[in-house]
Amino acid sequence: MQASQIAYTARQRALGEIRGRVQKHVGSWFKDHECVQIALCACLREPEEAMGFLFKKEVALASILRKRELSMNIHEWDALFGALAVAHNQSSIEQIANDDEFKGMLERMETALRCTVQEKELKHTWARGWTKAACVVAMHTDNHEDLVSSSLGSVVRADSRRLEELRNEIDDDEKETMMVSSAVVALSEAIA
Repeated sequence: MQASQIAYTARQRALGEIRGRVQKHVGSWFKDHECVQIALCACLREPEEAMGFLFKKEVALASILRKRELSMNIHEWDALFGALAVAHNQSSIEQIANDDEFKGMLERMETALRCTVQEKELKHTWARGWTKAACVVAMHTDNHEDLVSSSLGSVVRADSRRLEELRNEIDDDEKETMMVSSAVVALSEAIA
C-alpha cells in the first residue's frame, strides 16, 4: 500500500472515531470539521473559552462536561496533523497566517524550537503553514510536547526545556482564545 493511501486510511479512521464519540456524547448533527473542532477544543488545557467561542452554549456545555471522552488522542492527532499527514484545503490556514497574534506565537515557538527547525528534514516540515497551526494548538494542550513532536516528526532534545518554558509563559499570558480558536477552525477545515 502506498504512503498516501496509508495516510488517507489513517485519517478516515481517526475522523470516524472522533465523529462516533461526538455523536455519542454531544449530538449527531455535526459535520466532520465540527467534530474535529470539538475534539481539538477538548484537548486544550482550558477548553471552556474556545468551546464557548465556537459553539452554542448547550453544545459547549455538553462538550466540556465530556471533554475527557471527546479529547483527541495521540493516534488521532498523528493521523490528522502528524508530520506525514496531508491537508486538503489550506485557505483557512493561509488566512490565520496573517494574524499578528498568530505570527507572534510562531516567533516564540521558533525561538523555543531553534535546534529542531534547523534540522534539514524538520525545517521542511516546519515550513508548512498547517504544521505551524497544529503546533500552536498543541502548545495549548496538556500533552504539548508529544503533539508538537508528532506534527514535526520529532523535537530535538535540546529544545524540550525551552518548549516547557514557552508553555509556562503561555499559561501566564493573557488568554489567546480567538487566535487558538481560529487555528482550531483552520485545522479542522484543512483535513475534514
